[in-house]
Amino acid sequence: MRYLKVYVPVTLYVDELGKVRPLSLTYDGREYIIDKVVETRRTPPEHVGGLITMRYDCLIGKKVRHLFAECTGRWFLEICAQNG
Repeated sequence: MRYLKVYVPVTLYVDELGKVRPLSLTYDGREYIIDKVVETRRTPPEHVGGLITMRYDCLIGKKVRHLFAECTGRWFLEICAQNG
């Protein structure tokens, strides 16, 4: 399978200590509310390669999705490319 790195807008909450928590993301014109951040870790993306990022494992509905934050402040998803 081939994956694409898709940059997305993300709404964030930043507390008084500077801790960041994503609240929602927008993909393909639709806003997805992040119900819970299950885990955060510093790791490279699994499918699209690249440098170490901050990965947020986000519960959206009933599924956990990986949301990545680059040190540049940009956020992205790894999206499975459709065949054909």
